[in-house]
Amino acid sequence: MSENIFKRTSKLAFIIYFIFILLSFHAVSYYFFLSNFKAIEENQNKNNVQTILSKMNSEIDYIKNITEDYSKWDETYLFIKEQNSDYSDDNFGEGDETLEGIKIEFFIFCDIKDKIIFSAYASESTQKEPNHLEQEIVNRFKDYNAPNTVFTYNSISYYLVKSSISNNDTTAVPNGYLYSGKRVTAQAFAKMSKSFKRVNINDINNKNNNFTLNSKYLKNVQVDIIYQSSEISNNIKLFENNNYIFTITTTSDRDIVNKGRETIIVYNALISIFLLVIFLTIFRYKTLLEGYSKKLKKEVEIKTEHLKEALSEIEEKNETLLLLANKDYLTKIDNRRSFFQQSERALEDSLQIGENISVLMMDLDEFKNINDTYGHKAGDEILITFCEIVNKIIDEKTIFGRVGGEEFAIVFVGKTIDESYKTSELIRATCEGYSVYFQDQEINFTVSFGLSQRENNETIDTLIDKADILLYTAKGSGKNKVIRALRD
Repeated sequence: MSENIFKRTSKLAFIIYFIFILLSFHAVSYYFFLSNFKAIEENQNKNNVQTILSKMNSEIDYIKNITEDYSKWDETYLFIKEQNSDYSDDNFGEGDETLEGIKIEFFIFCDIKDKIIFSAYASESTQKEPNHLEQEIVNRFKDYNAPNTVFTYNSISYYLVKSSISNNDTTAVPNGYLYSGKRVTAQAFAKMSKSFKRVNINDINNKNNNFTLNSKYLKNVQVDIIYQSSEISNNIKLFENNNYIFTITTTSDRDIVNKGRETIIVYNALISIFLLVIFLTIFRYKTLLEGYSKKLKKEVEIKTEHLKEALSEIEEKNETLLLLANKDYLTKIDNRRSFFQQSERALEDSLQIGENISVLMMDLDEFKNINDTYGHKAGDEILITFCEIVNKIIDEKTIFGRVGGEEFAIVFVGKTIDESYKTSELIRATCEGYSVYFQDQEINFTVSFGLSQRENNETIDTLIDKADILLYTAKGSGKNKVIRALRD
């Protein structure tokens, strides 16, 4: 009887000990690995927020360049001086699409005393009270020397740039100001970053703040992050001189954490099974004679080998997750995250050894029309074909990635600007002369390019911003061309 009690006590102790070890292992492994996945997710989310701010700065840069061009024309200077209607009729007369062509929504011309002389609006502008908008802009920013910012009026948000009007004579005194602007829309933000599932503009201005960002033009940007079980939401609150402007709310899926949690569960389940097998084996054979020790050792080795195989399978799954995190699922080239990581390393290396770095931004022309006409599968085939063409032309040192829907980027390492331009032109010409056959239909496509080169100690973001502006110029001047400078 005492022997049976001993056996029951031994079994109970074994079960309690096993459950304790199992729960401890599960808790430690779960929270250790999950914390790493959360750190990766937080870093990626922050990078995605910074991408939106970077794109907003690029938009302001673009508007600033256009505005400064117009404000430094001698014709503009004479227009303010003489108030001759020929200038406005020639450049912004009825039926003229100048503003549409340069993607600016409005121009407001003022004299040096802030009196509004003339204003022009793009045909798609929906501003119902332009006079009130113009006066609001002049009143709000007349004391600013050269604001490059965003502001809200009547629940509509705008990019705004102000530039002094002067002629080419450097000794001339400015005789007025040119304000230009463009509407800030959620649709534009959605195009800026494909990492977010939804992007909205609203007036959420709570006091929560996880971190603060400062960029070239947008200072004191406060970000409130809201974590939910399946989504991450960011309230990106913009301020100008501590005055609240508006909030950009973004939402993205928690793919990294959720897939990581699934991997951890599978991992723990496999470990639990093998731990159970090992414990049962030990418990079963602990009373056997010494003659069976070799057999027991053999069994333990077999189980250990199985455990190694299970761990190897988990490592392979982790490698697959890493590949998914760095490669674009459709084109199999580097995705945006991997491209930026490689580009930053290449830029650092080039600065140390004095090697040339060039950045080429590429955007497929009229890609929406291809999707609308032939379907999204045909559009996917075009994207895949384009990447195959580029991969056949570039060398191993060249970094090639997909940074948006139909937007791609290349970093040329160790090439002069002329060599980079020659390669870019070869890609353009090859695409122009290539035909894709999809479901018995012949589809042709072209690509527009913007090419910039590193000067001094510029960052990769600056190089991409410069190339992006040149790409906008290529798009606005006829498409299917390589632009390597604002003016050829």
